[in-house]
Amino acid sequence: HLIKIKTDVLFLPAVGEMYPNTQKSDYDTGEMGKILCGKSRSTHFNGVAQAVARFFDIVEPNIAIFGEKDYQQLQIIRQLVKRQKRKITIDTIKTVRESDSLAISTRNKYLSASEREIAPNFNKVLQQAKSIYQNGAKLNAVIEQAKTSLIKYFDLDYFEILDANTLTQINTSTIDIIVISAVKLGGTRLIDNIVFRRLNV
Repeated sequence: HLIKIKTDVLFLPAVGEMYPNTQKSDYDTGEMGKILCGKSRSTHFNGVAQAVARFFDIVEPNIAIFGEKDYQQLQIIRQLVKRQKRKITIDTIKTVRESDSLAISTRNKYLSASEREIAPNFNKVLQQAKSIYQNGAKLNAVIEQAKTSLIKYFDLDYFEILDANTLTQINTSTIDIIVISAVKLGGTRLIDNIVFRRLNV
């Protein structure tokens, strides 16, 4: 597959190369790592930051590209680059979707046939929330309506509408907004988001 997509170089380090005994595990993503997915995965983003920082140490890239589906992870990596004053441009790739709008993920293969039929309702609810919010509905009402819709199909982890650049509450200076959520369908955890520009800005 790598030959088919014309890959020039594959970096596949051993564990000892990535994490030598002298490597410190002191990466702390702060508050951004404790919200949303971080609430149920308390040390996950600290580990991600450690691994990504180590890759940056070894490869020393000018540009690093990350997908927008795991948006919280993307923002944490941006925060890491800024905090460590690394001269790396973080670029992004839009979330790739199936024809029915389900975000493509390796986790999708764990969905049963019946669960796979239900799964597109996830993005459908997020799109509806975006539309209702843009039409002027109160934020809390939009969030509660979306949560009510999601729990008809899924076990809800979280659903939020936030400032897309800080993952904090929307305020008067917010320009980009994100509808972001995580759910479980059977034993499979799904995440998705929609980023859009605030109207009349």
